[in-house]
Amino acid sequence: MTSKVISTTSFGLDTVNVSLLRSDDGSSWKTQPLVITPRWETSLTFLCSFLKSNRKWVDEMILQYGAVLCRGFEVTSACDFEQAVMSYQPELSSTYRGTSPRAAIPGTKKVFSAAEVPTNYPIAQHCEMSFLPAPPRQLYFGCLKESETTGG
Repeated sequence: MTSKVISTTSFGLDTVNVSLLRSDDGSSWKTQPLVITPRWETSLTFLCSFLKSNRKWVDEMILQYGAVLCRGFEVTSACDFEQAVMSYQPELSSTYRGTSPRAAIPGTKKVFSAAEVPTNYPIAQHCEMSFLPAPPRQLYFGCLKESETTGG
């Protein structure tokens, strides 16, 4: 007789911490975005499973708070970022139809640079293809390296 191993791994809301950002001076809470941080498990595998298992809840939180920030998980490369986003949104498009010069990040098919301009060149606020007749419904941003300059 063979026994079947049943996984006891949970991807429920009790496996993460949910909070709001504090203002820069720490005196008040900002109303957006909702912040999801690991309670115990920080792995990329866990994050992907959590996002996939809780897609409907994440959708509701995006509608309620305007944005969701996943922070503190082991997302250390553009490939990791792409994997996490694809676990939440498997139909992610790889077509960039904007006006800023951008390049696909090596090793990915759906992750693009913020802009291909010199770092000393100011970039106007992003409008992220809002001028298109059918702009994207959602955008995903990843920050793998803190900016070395002021303002971004």
